[in-house]
Amino acid sequence: MSNVSHFWELILGTVIALLPLINPLASAPTFLAITEGDTHERRLQQLRNAGIYMVAILVCFLIGGTFIMKFFGISIPGLRIAGGLLVAGIGRAC
Repeated sequence: MSNVSHFWELILGTVIALLPLINPLASAPTFLAITEGDTHERRLQQLRNAGIYMVAILVCFLIGGTFIMKFFGISIPGLRIAGGLLVAGIGRAC
């Protein structure tokens, strides 16, 4: 039973981590503006396609990213340090 609860914890953690990247509050008006003249069915088709493409890209990078990081010998702590330095550099430049 703990495997099932751990699975749902991972799913919830992943969704919460992706929300700032997806930014649905900003994406929704943009999507509506882009598809202004489309029918309701066409909008639903575009939403389905976008969701499928997003999941496919994320899964590809999930699998491929592991191989790339192993190939270059990059560890997760090293990646976190590099990301922190990048954010600090961007913050200093502004």
